[in-house]
Amino acid sequence: MTMNIASALRYGRVCNCRWQTKFVICIQCICYSLSFIPNMNSYFCIIGGYLLPPYFRLWTLFASSFYNFSLTLLLLDILTVFLMDKLLSGPYKWLELLRFSVLVNFSSSVSVSLFLFPISLIMYDKSVLFLYPVCGLVALLGGVTVLGRQMMSDKLLVDFPLGKIRYKHIPFISALSFAVLFSIGFCAGISFSLFVTGIFIAWTYLRFFQRHSNGLLGDVDDSFTFAGYIPALDHVNTASIQSAGKYISSIYTISNLSTEQSQPIQTNGTPLPPIPPPISVSNNNLS
Repeated sequence: MTMNIASALRYGRVCNCRWQTKFVICIQCICYSLSFIPNMNSYFCIIGGYLLPPYFRLWTLFASSFYNFSLTLLLLDILTVFLMDKLLSGPYKWLELLRFSVLVNFSSSVSVSLFLFPISLIMYDKSVLFLYPVCGLVALLGGVTVLGRQMMSDKLLVDFPLGKIRYKHIPFISALSFAVLFSIGFCAGISFSLFVTGIFIAWTYLRFFQRHSNGLLGDVDDSFTFAGYIPALDHVNTASIQSAGKYISSIYTISNLSTEQSQPIQTNGTPLPPIPPPISVSNNNLS
């Protein structure tokens, strides 16, 4: 009975979102159901070729944020909206979150779409502009990691023997995870590009252009620098690393010596000159 009450309370906390959040999630699910209709991607995704004449499908610049044709990316979009409601609605006003979301997701989507134009010119292939649809809130997810970094910068997340992972390292670790998924073929290149672009645009906006209530622009805190994204190897156990390095070096040296002794000397058919006898030096010669 106690477990049922606790689970009900947790379920109530999850479902206790703002009506704006529930509305956006409902629209995302409806748009995902439309993806099963053939050729819907060209009407809801940002596709560079369809932005040009004679198509002019400019409404996709807005509709693409709510549309997705992949169930995995749809779950990521729902997670993004949920994180913004639960973690960021307290410190930030809803209007500021809306401004941040539109700026990051719209700018990232347009930037990635425009990047395909020089690629098509270099490859002399116009079909590149029609092959890569851009949609979803993956770029905003990258921006949310930057917001979390700004809020909980130096808070410790995990303490490894080789270093400490803090909340400010989450954007870098997330981008690295996307890169690994992209390298093994589990993630598309467009999603990886959107995520990384969202991180850059979100950090640039929060660092230099966000207007605060006191009239200041940006975040001038030294802990919010871009170099702080990369984890530092703090408190490294150098003795164990050096001993491991010496052990590996000794194994490599022994293997090389055994290889050289086992291989015969190549003479290319030419006999080796005889070895001269050793020179004996007597005391009479010295005198």
